[in-house]
Amino acid sequence: MVVDGTVAAEEHRIYILRSRLRCGICARKMEGATRRRVVTYYRCNARTLVPGSVTASAHLPQIYVREDLITPAINRWIGQVFGPLHREDTITALLSADDSVETRLARA
Repeated sequence: MVVDGTVAAEEHRIYILRSRLRCGICARKMEGATRRRVVTYYRCNARTLVPGSVTASAHLPQIYVREDLITPAINRWIGQVFGPLHREDTITALLSADDSVETRLARA
């Protein structure tokens, strides 16, 4: 964004996998980050781990996952799960996983 001929602070970014990715080593949520204003990554930063812990010693200093490399696989999986061949099973699984008060009362 340009304001008065100067570039303003970075525009608000939408991280589509925000709070949905976890590090495979420490199980913490990965945070969104953008490089060169083009490529979106999710990263886990080992500097925020407790120094000297078992997890910190097994963790790489930084772990990055590129959003554009994993979203096509996620989209294919969602398309398959809700595709004609699996739709009924998916709906049944979703309904059986619903434990809201309304659902429990309806089942009683």
